[in-house]
Order: sequence, then structure tokens, then C-alpha cells
Amino acid sequence: MNLGLIQNGMLFGLLALAIPLVIHLLFRQKPRDVQLGSVRFLQQIMEKHRNRRKVMRWLLMSLRMLGLALLALLFARPFMTESSTGTGGEKLVAILIDRSASMQLRADGTTLVDMAVEEARKLVRNAENKTHFEVAYFDHEVEPITATSGTNSALDLEKAIQPPDESYSATDYAAAFRWAHDICTNAKTEDMELHVFTDLQQSGLAWSEVEPMPADVIVKVHDLGRDLPNNLAIIGASPKRMVVRPGESTKVECSLLNAGPFPLEELPVELNLKCGSRTIHRREKLKLEPGSIETVTFELPELESGLWQGSVTAESHEDLLFDNKRYLAILSAPQYRVLVIDEEPTQTDVFSDTYHFCSALRLAPRGGTYAESPYFPELSPNNAPLSKFDVIVLANVSNVSEERARRLSEFVESGGGVLVFTGENVDAKGYRHLAQAGLLPGEIVAPREAFDLPWRVGEWKESHSVFQPFLDPQYGDIRKIPFRGITEMKVADDANVVAKFSDGNPFVVEKRLGDAGGSLLWVNTSADNQWSNWTESELFVPIVHQMLGHLTGLNAGGPVQEKLIDTGADMGLEALAEQANGDASSAADSSNARTPGVFAHQKFHHVVNVSPRESETERCSVEDFVKRFDLNVGDREQVPLVQAASLTNPLDVRHNEIWHWILFALMTVFVGEFFLSNRTVA
Repeated sequence: MNLGLIQNGMLFGLLALAIPLVIHLLFRQKPRDVQLGSVRFLQQIMEKHRNRRKVMRWLLMSLRMLGLALLALLFARPFMTESSTGTGGEKLVAILIDRSASMQLRADGTTLVDMAVEEARKLVRNAENKTHFEVAYFDHEVEPITATSGTNSALDLEKAIQPPDESYSATDYAAAFRWAHDICTNAKTEDMELHVFTDLQQSGLAWSEVEPMPADVIVKVHDLGRDLPNNLAIIGASPKRMVVRPGESTKVECSLLNAGPFPLEELPVELNLKCGSRTIHRREKLKLEPGSIETVTFELPELESGLWQGSVTAESHEDLLFDNKRYLAILSAPQYRVLVIDEEPTQTDVFSDTYHFCSALRLAPRGGTYAESPYFPELSPNNAPLSKFDVIVLANVSNVSEERARRLSEFVESGGGVLVFTGENVDAKGYRHLAQAGLLPGEIVAPREAFDLPWRVGEWKESHSVFQPFLDPQYGDIRKIPFRGITEMKVADDANVVAKFSDGNPFVVEKRLGDAGGSLLWVNTSADNQWSNWTESELFVPIVHQMLGHLTGLNAGGPVQEKLIDTGADMGLEALAEQANGDASSAADSSNARTPGVFAHQKFHHVVNVSPRESETERCSVEDFVKRFDLNVGDREQVPLVQAASLTNPLDVRHNEIWHWILFALMTVFVGEFFLSNRTVA
């Protein structure tokens, strides 16, 4: 184990150790001898304890000096590092191989990444004895290469360095140098080299900052790139509307970049979409000047119901082909069907339990239609078939039969959503069958009404998609909505409290069943104006739409969502699933995000494409690359451009810091000093 310091300058604080010493030596008391006969016996006692007092004073001074030393060490932020697997006296050679998408560029019929692999293998093969290797691929992240034997010997490691699988990830040099920095910092030897095989893509420099490499590490940059490659890239292809109604049409706009030095005449661009056995094919031609971006628009016919997925491709003879294709998808689907179970369907006045809810879905003046709304509600007091609906709503329903409870449980397990509003009719007896079916999120205690102060929303999960838009009060403060009545509930362990009232009672509770993404949202108040006036609030409509959007998947960006591969700036599949489902338990397989295509995930379809940044062919020089990361290349005078302290946030905490142990020792010293100083006289 080795000890390192993050803030070396704080060690100057050790100069403060002289303060207790100076005080002890210069300001110690020098008593004057006075002969008093009445105290001659006290003098004998004081002489007896003089040596003990002297030892106590020196011990007190030592504790104070130790406290100051620990305080300076605490601000220096020490950390422990483990030594590398190499032994003392070995030479460390770290190798970084760029495998980003741009390394698929061909030179003399061979891809750049294959050339990098071959050069790295030669480096390992021709190495001197007693050389320890650390090898890794990198794009936006680092993947170390380890020999199957685990020894990382030259022979075994040479066999382990093989051309990687085709990668579509973006370049992030900072991630690569962070890995190399840790490897070299933890090494025992002082003889260290770092070899970087890359195409020096300019876009890879503009990511995050990184600590400079140790000054004693000699860095060799192997430039494998080509200047002015002939590259055509489709940098964007997106429909005007990703979700349309059956029978509606839309447009697809496609942007193309000519990153090569020559103009392209009559470039053919094709759009192909498929839905089952139905296909759509469109073909356009355009002209592209060097360095220019042009847009082509494809007019689509009326789309039949279903998911139309495909790609836009450009036919061009070039060496870099990964960005000549871009995927897209369009969903042609009717409105989400919402079944509202109403025990009194003939009641349509403002006292109805379903009137306000259905009005909130309309998104139109009173008497208007649901044409502009993503939801189409249907009122039914009967046991209507549930399979044709997306969401079932129970608004103050007094009794749930055993048959209805069973069907609702099956509906949720198959991926459907259930939204329940309580009220004066909801009690434990009427919902016992729902509890037996495993769909009740807790135990219903009793309805409660306020006689003085109303209930208000106290807190909610900020990451949950239902309440995420209300984090900023300027868009509406839901804490201001008063509730005169609520349903008291004891939440079950397998349920998730999404929001609470100010007194701690649950406001919104979620329970999930099955693996298909179905869930139940339970609201412990009514959807009418009997228990509150929240139906008259401007927040009622957005809250209702957020609840239905959570159950149908609209809150996470809709049923068709676009994502770029490994850019770091776009929301990942896991984050989308977390936003839609309230947790990350059903996150999509992250491996889908590493290759382009259209991927299905429960209620969503993710359209994954390569980042357009990786299509940029502009390169930096070796000199600029060295200056950017402040590298010591061995054949030039090292000029530090930036200090490590400016590249790291002083508030960041390393996982291997030992400040908490120093703080514990410091507190122990201060306590000891306090007790000792109260028992030590001059």
C-alpha cells in the first residue's frame, strides 16, 4: 500500500507546529523563591511532584503539536493506493487502443483498428525482459485486455490482443487517460511508458477534463489516421411526428454531411420502412459540396396501424461506411383507450365521480371531442372485456367483485395500468377481493375528513415521472391544493409510496405486478369535488395526464424514443426506464445501446443511432494532442499547461481517501488535550 496526497500544499501547515513549542519555551512561568515559614511543609510537597508536572506539561505540548499536524494532514487529503501486480524493477508499458467508430476507416484495405492491434502486438512481441504490460481498448469507456492465463506475459498477452468487435461508440480520450493515470500512479516502478494508438479525432478532445499523467511517464502517440478522408455521413433522419393516427401521413427529414474533399453529384438516398408485410420505399437524389450539409425530405403516404421501422441509407463508395445508414421508426396507433368504471353512468352533472376525470382527458372546451387528446375514455358499469383497453380507472367504486378483481390482476400482470381514486364509498370490506388478488397496495384503514385544517401534499419522489414536472413551483405548486378528505392507508412492503400528505399519510401509492411493466396507481382521495376543490385547480388536468402518461409510457418520451450511442449527453435506456417506471428495476438491456437499430422494450421502442460527432473527420496534430493532455513525450521540454488542481474539483471525494480515520484521531487528540489541560498546572 502506498500513501498519496491530493493537496500537497497543505503540508506547509506543519510549520504551525512551532507555535506550541514557542509558547512552551518562551512563556513558561519562572517562579521566584520566597521563604515563608508558614508554607515550608508545602514546599516539600511541591518538590515531590515537580517532575510529574514537568512530564505532564511536555505531554500536553506534544498533544497540541500532534493535533496541528493531524489538522494539516486532514486538509492535505491523503489516500491509499494499492501497488500494481508488477514487481519492483520491472518496466511498465501501458497500451491504449482506440476502437471508436471512426477507427473503421480503411487505409490500404485494412481498418485503422486492425492496424492498431497489429502494432500493439508487435510492441508486446519485441519488448525487453522484465516488462509488465497493461493493455486496454477504449472508445467512450475503457475495456482492459487480460490474457486467459491471468499472467499478462508477453506471449499470452500477444494472443489475447485480437481485433475487437465492430464498435459504434464515440471517442472519449479523457476516459482513456483516467485509466492510464490510475495504472501508472499505482505502479511500483519508475520506468513507465504509455502507448496510444488512435486516429487523433478532434471531437474526442472536447469531453471532460482529466488529471495530467505523472511527469515520469513517457507517452508515445501513434497516429494512424488519414487526412481528408472521403466520407459521407447521414447525421440525422427523423420523422416530423413519431406517433400518428391510422390513416394520417407525415414527413421524414434526412440531413447529410459531405466530410470529404470532393463534391458528390446525384447522390442517391433511399428510405425504406416496413410494417409486417407492408413496405414503403422512397428514393431521392441530391448534390453535396465538400463540407456542406444538405437536407432531403421524404413524403410518406397514409400509414396503416402498426410500427413502421426502417432506415435511410446513402449509396456512396467510400472507406468509412458506418454512418451511411440511420434508423428510424414511426408508430401509427389510435388513442389510448381508457375504461372508466362508473357505477352510475347516467349521472353527468358536476357531482359525478367520473365527470371531472373525463373532462380532464378531453383537452377541449365543454361539449368538444377527444380528437386532440391522446386518451379516449369509455364509461362502462359492466364487466366489459379489458384486453382492448390500455388503462382501467376506478373512481370511488364501492365494491370490487371477486371476478373483477381477478380480471384486473391479470390485466396488470399482462402489462396494463390501473388507476384508482378513493372516496367515501371505498372501504376495506368492498376491496377485500382486490386485496386477495394481490393488487391492493396496502391496508385500507378508513376515510378521514378534516374539520379545521385541510390536508396538503407534503412531499413526493422527485424522480418519479408523475410528479417530475412539478419540481419547479413556477409551473404550479401542488402543495397549495387543499384536501378536506382522504383515505387513510397502511402501505404494504411491496408497494411504493410516490407522494405523501403533510401528515405522512400516503397520497399516491404504486404497486407493480408481473414482468410486463404493468402497474397500479392508487390515489387516496377522490376525483370529484366532494373531498376537495382540486378538480377546479389548474393543476388537476396535468396531474391526471401525468398519471395516465406514467401508466401508458407517454411520460418517458412516448412509445418511440430516439437515442444516440454513448454520447453522454443523451438519456440512456436505463434512465428512460427509470423515468417511466419510477425505478430502474425494469431497465432495458444496456447492450442494445451499443449497436444501432430499433429495439423493443416493454411499452417502448428505442431508435438507437451513431452519434454524428463520430462522423467528423477533422483531426488534431500530435503536438496539439500532447498539449491538450499535458503529456511527456520524452523528446521535448515538459511545459505544464495546466495544474492538476485546476482539473479536479477539490470537493470531489476519492473512494480510497483516509480522511475519516485522521478525523477520528484528531478528535481523540483534542479530547485528550482538553482533559489533560484541565489537570495540568503551571
